[in-house]
Amino acid sequence: MVDGGGKVVASATHEHQPFASPQTGWAEQDPQDWFHACAGAVRQVLHNGIDAQDIACVGLTGQMHGAVLLDDADEVLRPALIWCDQRSAPEAEALTRTSARRNWCSGPAIPR
Repeated sequence: MVDGGGKVVASATHEHQPFASPQTGWAEQDPQDWFHACAGAVRQVLHNGIDAQDIACVGLTGQMHGAVLLDDADEVLRPALIWCDQRSAPEAEALTRTSARRNWCSGPAIPR
């Protein structure tokens, strides 16, 4: 928790499940686990004497980019694909090769 002057007045961490790798190169996590870990950290801050009325927002750290797929009702469809998942490596390499041949910045293309 950060006060109006930018001073950290409270913080907490809470364990969560490590990512799953059902196949080589796959990396997935359950977004509900992130929610439960966040709720646990907030409960810890409240237990340590912070008044809930003083909390304006909650910030999370440690989560890099990932894909959380939702249905029409905003329900999670499957475990989130997290940053270290390698399933799209062939597509990423193809995009890198394609974009390297283009003149994106009005300069010479990067040779590959």
